[in-house]
Amino acid sequence: MSYVIGLGEYIISRNPKDILKILGLSSCVGLYIYCRKKKMLGMAHIVLPSSTIYKHERGFNPVKYADTAIEEMLKIFCCKGGCRHQENLEIRIYGGIDSGTGDFFRIGEKNREIVRNELIRRGLRFDESETGGHSIRTIIAKVGDGSISIIKRTVDRA
Repeated sequence: MSYVIGLGEYIISRNPKDILKILGLSSCVGLYIYCRKKKMLGMAHIVLPSSTIYKHERGFNPVKYADTAIEEMLKIFCCKGGCRHQENLEIRIYGGIDSGTGDFFRIGEKNREIVRNELIRRGLRFDESETGGHSIRTIIAKVGDGSISIIKRTVDRA
């Protein structure tokens, strides 16, 4: 099956035939976690940097926020999935484009920074080579082997 991960959503799969996609990442950050040992792939579509004012709301979704998504995903991988995060996880982050000088909120930059800091705080190695810049990215990953395809479209800055 092919699954598209929407804003604030995540999917974790062990079905080797599944394909997970995040379409059109700009200021959002796509989190990719793959456990080679268990052949388990998860992707999250992180929307906003901070959950601080939302944490106590009914229906709170921790995967929507950069400061809580990592912990939520690791719980699933390590506690329920049996992956030992220090040894077996391949982690990549995508998106979080630079929005330019006119953007007061700098959501993309903040999303990147917080996700990066959360991963570092936990001592996790990760690849962030496909973050920032001015390209919108679509990420397509295959559960069976963890392979990733990236489709880039540069934002017109004019």
